[in-house]
Amino acid sequence: MSDEKRYIKITRIYAGDDGKSHFEDLWLPLEEVKDHPCPTITGESIGFIGGLPATQVSWRVTPPGGDHDFHWSPGRALQFTLKGLLELELGDGERRRFGPGDSFMLDEQGKGQGHRSIELEPRITLNVHLDPDLDLSPYRTPPTDGVVV
Repeated sequence: MSDEKRYIKITRIYAGDDGKSHFEDLWLPLEEVKDHPCPTITGESIGFIGGLPATQVSWRVTPPGGDHDFHWSPGRALQFTLKGLLELELGDGERRRFGPGDSFMLDEQGKGQGHRSIELEPRITLNVHLDPDLDLSPYRTPPTDGVVV
């Protein structure tokens, strides 16, 4: 595989000092993995992996009519949309849609105006809960030495 570095972009939703929620882009570096323990593929690339420490994993099924007016997230979690379509509106007026294969980080941690959830299609979501004290500063600088996948 190529020696070019790879990154995953994570859309973060956080409460700003102005009391409103905002979007922020984070970049998680990925590393090629060639040390799989199975002898039939040892030394071969199994792909690129980047990780964050998780504290819990949960699934959520949101039925039709699951819209919620402005509210904040109680903690920090990555949300992966497996099925359905969600539109989030933030306090600053920006809106983004998230469908199958999309992910974002809810990180308002009980602060500010929060976000509004508009359920455009019933959803199945995988939630990966993260430590609210995890230092995100290493992920804030946009990459200049590789590709975002």
